[in-house]
Parts: sequence; C-alpha cells; structure tokens
Amino acid sequence: EGTGGDGGTGPLISVITSDGTTRSLDMFAYCTTTGTVTVQNIGDAVLNLSSVNVINDAIPCGHFLATSPTGSIAPGGSRAVTVTYNVTGEACVDAVDLVSDWNTLHLVTNDPYEPDYVVELNGTGVCLL
Repeated sequence: EGTGGDGGTGPLISVITSDGTTRSLDMFAYCTTTGTVTVQNIGDAVLNLSSVNVINDAIPCGHFLATSPTGSIAPGGSRAVTVTYNVTGEACVDAVDLVSDWNTLHLVTNDPYEPDYVVELNGTGVCLL
C-alpha cells in the first residue's frame, strides 16, 4: 500500500498484485505467464498514472512486459496493469537485484508521497526452446 498516510489528502496510490502482495509479483512460467498489478486510488483527488515502466535485468532467462494503461483514476477507483513474463532460457530463475534496480515495475503517478511506486518482479521459468 502507498505511504499516503490517513487518506483524504489528495491522490494516494495503493497497489495489490495477483499473488496478494503490495511490493512484489512472483511468477512461474512454462514459456509464458501473466499476472496483474491493480493500481488503486485511496485518496480524495484524481490519481494520474503517467507511466508504467519495466526494467529488466541483463540475465537472459526471461523478459517482463507490462501494459501501459496510463490516465486518470478517480478517488476509490482502480486500474489493472497486466504483467507478462516470457521465458527466454531453458531453465532459469530471474530474481530481482535491488542494488541494480533490475526486474522492477515502476508506476509513476502524482501521489505526493510516492510518485514512483516500485513493484519487484521475480520470475522462474522452464521452456524447451
């Protein structure tokens, strides 16, 4: 959940992933899989989702992609971001490296407390290429 405090002080971001967490999305794939990150506005003003960016690491195991549903989210509203993990190696674990800021999803908004909300993306995959 975002760090907006008590709510009611402008646009405030809150996030829940398809695996039930707020800061990471763990995915297992036989070649490819999808997950969802739901962006919610828990504030009392419009939340503007201005960009959705994925940063992938350099390990050639897999590649994360995300839809880019930018736009306005009304107070109490939400918007789903679909994340796809495609395996590019035969058997790999593609884990987040926060030191290098790789395998992350960045949700850029006008939330005054957390304008760049980061979700870690972790993937494990098997695919006979």
